[in-house]
Amino acid sequence: MQRSLALITLTVFLQPLATPARPRTGSHSAATTSSVIRLHDGRNTIDLLGTGDSGVVDVADRENFNAHGSHVAIFQLRAHTIPRDLSSAVEWQVLPFFGGIADSVTGTEVFRTVEGADCTLRDLRIVRSNPKQPVEIVVAERELGASFADPAPVEFHYYELRTNTDGVVGWPAYYFAHTRVVRARQRYCDVDDAFDRELHLGRAGMLKWEGPA
Repeated sequence: MQRSLALITLTVFLQPLATPARPRTGSHSAATTSSVIRLHDGRNTIDLLGTGDSGVVDVADRENFNAHGSHVAIFQLRAHTIPRDLSSAVEWQVLPFFGGIADSVTGTEVFRTVEGADCTLRDLRIVRSNPKQPVEIVVAERELGASFADPAPVEFHYYELRTNTDGVVGWPAYYFAHTRVVRARQRYCDVDDAFDRELHLGRAGMLKWEGPA
């Protein structure tokens, strides 16, 4: 499989911290008019909050010398360590993911794709619907099914950017909270086809290759 690092998509909304509620589940996916924020190999500077503040997404390859290498991304924000205290130190902070099916109970700090020789089973998009608003992340997850090469059910998992304004112990200052799940109408081998056909977000995610469509 030929792979070259490419692009991502997300849309995030800044909200007060709360323990993530049970994600809402939809019966089908809905098209979106949000724009895709494209990523490239290495460091990507992105205004994650929509306020002009600094944010970066680092993208890298994890090669296994087989069909199942992967790509990873880590999201970081330069902001006040105590969000509601503007006199607190400004530092680079990681933005972990909470509440999704692949996230640990303490948060997952690195996003990882799931790849095969025929199809990609896990990828994401970074979407922005308003230049003055944070971004949102949409993660597509495909069941393994009979094999990596067979169509299987796909779910879209949505994440919002939230802030720990109350300083709740054990929670980071900023994080991505899993908010809802939308099931794809059809089965797919490659989740990038599902992104393109059901959400109209294109086929270019954290990787782009010329495999089966």
